[in-house]
Amino acid sequence: MIDPTDIRLDDVVRLRKPHPCGGYEWRVVRLGSDIGIK
Repeated sequence: MIDPTDIRLDDVVRLRKPHPCGGYEWRVVRLGSDIGIK
């Protein structure tokens, strides 16, 4: 598992389970109290 402090803007992360759209890989667009992915 990735340590949350290692995540930076524009990193591409791979989720353990697919999103309902079928995608596994997402780009980080927001960091703060939550992480925005797109």
